[in-house]
Amino acid sequence: MRIAISLICVFLTVQTFGQDRNPIAFDNRPYKSLSVSIGVNKFHSLDEYLSPHTFSRNMFSTLLAYNCQGKLVQHSVEAGFSTGHPNSAVQARNVTENMLSVSYRLLRLVAEKPIAGKILRMSAGAGLSSFLANTDFTATDSQHDYQWLEQSWYCSNSLDFCAEGKYRLSQKSTVSAQLTLPVFLFVSRPESGHLFSQKNQQVINNFINAMFQGCPEFFWKNPVFSCNLGFAHQLGSRTNLTLNYLFNYVSSKRPEALHVYTNRFLVGFEFLF
Repeated sequence: MRIAISLICVFLTVQTFGQDRNPIAFDNRPYKSLSVSIGVNKFHSLDEYLSPHTFSRNMFSTLLAYNCQGKLVQHSVEAGFSTGHPNSAVQARNVTENMLSVSYRLLRLVAEKPIAGKILRMSAGAGLSSFLANTDFTATDSQHDYQWLEQSWYCSNSLDFCAEGKYRLSQKSTVSAQLTLPVFLFVSRPESGHLFSQKNQQVINNFINAMFQGCPEFFWKNPVFSCNLGFAHQLGSRTNLTLNYLFNYVSSKRPEALHVYTNRFLVGFEFLF
């Protein structure tokens, strides 16, 4: 992985400084695109509702994105999924983790500036997003030969601030950075009654109920944010190769401390139409 990252950095450096200094403008003609990516999610979670130990693992991850780019305004819809079996070296358990995210962003062009002979395009706007992380946690009492199942989840629906920067490396290559900061969230977490709680049972029986059992929160109470670093290289007139690194951080204090962060490395294709 380090070698791959180093090669990408060298390639970007050559692309940025090894060509002529005439700024290459973005093509402002409207277009639509659909991209499909798969990769690895380096998952870490500390959920004290389940265990005092951190659980981590490389998990499968995929992302589907639709983009509608106008001259000044951009609409984006994304859906992501990740699944795997994280564990802890301190307290081995049978754990299944599933993560689902859906988001919509509306961005407007703020400015275009030449930097080092290339064009930097900056946009800002707002969005809506939903995120669900569900953990099935199975433990065994060896002394009494008894197994018990525990479940925990984090579900949020949020109003987001979004910003994006795109840098044109060449006629065929572009790098980008996106930042999403949820400003107001409606967050659902299990109650401290565990399986004895009626509300917990309602969610376990149907996780759609988690969306309607949350509490309002502002970002300064429990920070949540995500960023997406991307690289796109044109393969054909209507096809791009894409590489993405996505970082997500989620925190909550109810009913006990939760800290989740993910590092997703994805490769895929973008189809223009």
